[in-house]
Amino acid sequence: MKTGIIKQIQKTQTGGYQSKQGWIYTFIVTIQTSEGQVTGEIGSKTEQYPLGVDDEINFTFTKDEYGYKFKKVNPQYPQGGSQGGGQATQGQNSGGRDYEAENRGKCRTQFIKAAIIAGQITCGTFADVLMLEEFAMTGIIPQERQPNQAKPVADDNVPF
Repeated sequence: MKTGIIKQIQKTQTGGYQSKQGWIYTFIVTIQTSEGQVTGEIGSKTEQYPLGVDDEINFTFTKDEYGYKFKKVNPQYPQGGSQGGGQATQGQNSGGRDYEAENRGKCRTQFIKAAIIAGQITCGTFADVLMLEEFAMTGIIPQERQPNQAKPVADDNVPF
């Protein structure tokens, strides 16, 4: 990570690009560091870059055949070695959403739906629905309630 002062900033000719996270506005920025000035491209989700001339910026950079690409670093967030922003691995203790737990819940929901469609689980009562909802959200089946199990069919080849 490097620290510098923004000396100049202007929108790129293309204005930005479409990414998986939505439209990214791009800017050409000149940053004065202790090692000298460096000019390159930086992206932002806002049409007006959130920092201005003479503002301090913490950044990382890469260089390719087109020049330098800067990425602003927010020091209040831990920096990992991954390039994905870290959301997929963010845990409960980080103060943010637990994406891993959410994804596990989504997978459990799909398995429950498949079992209902296959006739292996029936939801005969509202209590069954609430129990399956609790299982999908937490992964724990309440011991006092088990879902109504359908009678197995002799030629059932479904592996779950």
